[in-house]
Amino acid sequence: MECGIVMSGGRLTQAIVHVLDSVAPKPNLPDDAPEHLRTGRRGEEDAYFYLRRRGYTMIAWNYRSPNLRGELDLVGWHGDVLCFIEVKTRTTRAVKPAQAAVDRENKMSCV
Repeated sequence: MECGIVMSGGRLTQAIVHVLDSVAPKPNLPDDAPEHLRTGRRGEEDAYFYLRRRGYTMIAWNYRSPNLRGELDLVGWHGDVLCFIEVKTRTTRAVKPAQAAVDRENKMSCV
């Protein structure tokens, strides 16, 4: 039996995932949403695809528990490690670096 597609070592899977990512609906905010929310959404989208290209298997985007306040920006597997990812997007470094914006409130809101 012959196959018209020859890829090895998971390359076929990566190609399929890439095609699915390109056609998958992306969560959008209304055009009249505040600029800082649209900037944040673009940052989450960039982080999502960046991590996918690096082998993460993303399982949730903007996850909210019905019983807890807060939100998990991204959740994904990297190998056998389950990762909870907080995304901070900045258009300037004048305010403070993004990592300084992740405080105890961010870390504990969805625990």
